[in-house]
Amino acid sequence: MKKYIIILLALLIFSCDEDNIVKVDRVNAKKEGWVKVGEYDIIDEQDILLNDMTVFNSHFIGIGDIPNLADMHGILFNSIDSGKTWNSIDYNFGYYYPNYYIYEDLIVTLSGNLNWSTDVGNSWNTKIYPYNPDNDFEFAMYFSRVNVNCSYLFTNHSLYKSTNNDYTTWERIETSLNYSKIKNKNQEIITTGIRFMHFVNESKGFFIDIENKQIITTEDACKTFNKYSFDIDELLDYQLEFPHYYIENHIKFVGDDVIYFLKSDGLFKSENFGKTWNKLYPFTPAYRDKVQVIDENYIFVKQYRHRLEYDIFASTDGGLSFVKQELPDSIKIKDFHFLDKNTGWAIGSNREILKTTSGGFKDN
Repeated sequence: MKKYIIILLALLIFSCDEDNIVKVDRVNAKKEGWVKVGEYDIIDEQDILLNDMTVFNSHFIGIGDIPNLADMHGILFNSIDSGKTWNSIDYNFGYYYPNYYIYEDLIVTLSGNLNWSTDVGNSWNTKIYPYNPDNDFEFAMYFSRVNVNCSYLFTNHSLYKSTNNDYTTWERIETSLNYSKIKNKNQEIITTGIRFMHFVNESKGFFIDIENKQIITTEDACKTFNKYSFDIDELLDYQLEFPHYYIENHIKFVGDDVIYFLKSDGLFKSENFGKTWNKLYPFTPAYRDKVQVIDENYIFVKQYRHRLEYDIFASTDGGLSFVKQELPDSIKIKDFHFLDKNTGWAIGSNREILKTTSGGFKDN
């Protein structure tokens, strides 16, 4: 009897030790950081270069150029094999940098018309903008979807609202926003003062007026507006001749009130929908192209290095501190996208495809 009890105790002790070993192994699992997992191919015998990307479900959506063809800039591509091969899905193929809005079940492009796809670019619908096209400027057209039954469209100095999901019927909303025009260095009128629009719900909207360096908000579906001075620095001056998509990369909304704004001199946060701002982290002045907020702790930033090549900086304490992440073989990235705090994808300047399952952090 004693013999069996001793054997049983030995088995229990061994089992407990094994569990402890497994737990230790899981806690101390090696973090590989960013790993090159492949390269992407050419498309239809054409050389392409991807500059931006986003990932949802099984789709990689890239925005890039075809250098061998004149004016083939800002083209949408889709990949369903983790970025190895890409197909053009752009309704406005060849149009110079239209405004893109990419949701998981909807892609919208604005470039002369309102075009949208609900099947990741396999088919497209189009509608002429609901305005008089005289004296219009293509870069002053912005779209924001609140839900499947509510969207806003800003164009030709006017704001429109749609309450259906086929985007064929729009109601014009009279507003008191500042629609004064601005000029580029050659004194050519290129856009209105409004340069960005986003609605967090059917009532609360957020606008950027770059001419007057102010933020404009509404909390009653555009019946009244609030205006707050905000130093819109060279971030937006640089973007005068570029589309909404690039400015959108600098601004992230969390819930109905919290906003993160990435500027050249730091990361700012507002907890009251733009009324007041706190600088979370004082970056050394430099051009930064993107912020992605995963949760209240994990934030990733893309910083310009050289010739449209970037580094990745990461924060695990809500933006109070950042560390530069190590990339394999000195790869220079074009863009990245995180699915969560651990899993992220990136594209390199020489067609590399990178992946991380450790938030980009590497054991050192």
